[in-house]
Amino acid sequence: IDEKDAAGYTSLHLACISRYAQGVEGLIMAGANPFAFSPEGKNALHLSSERLDDFSLELLLSSGGMNPNVPTIHESRSALTLCVLEGQCVGAQRDVDQIYKCARLLRAWGGFMSVRQGGTEGHPVHTLA
Repeated sequence: IDEKDAAGYTSLHLACISRYAQGVEGLIMAGANPFAFSPEGKNALHLSSERLDDFSLELLLSSGGMNPNVPTIHESRSALTLCVLEGQCVGAQRDVDQIYKCARLLRAWGGFMSVRQGGTEGHPVHTLA
């Protein structure tokens, strides 16, 4: 179930990228590993945060063991940082309501904005500017 395709993605990664919450739920129930990293160094929670999929986020967070503050491997960004700074819905559109829903959900589970060392990117004040 956690086998990766030629591009390095698991079925769960692809379900998260596609905003397919029913697929995410089925794969989690079948024992898929939500902690596996994609080629970009992102886990299922990161991918769902980027896609502003509040349904998948809720499923992943409530399935147990998902820490919303685990950073991406290459960019050291938290799920909340990805949601706020890069979150896009279908058609690569920014949706303020979806950003709010996902950010609020991640905060409820203890998520915080990550700040890169030596810069202001990702800092909440920078985000609001």
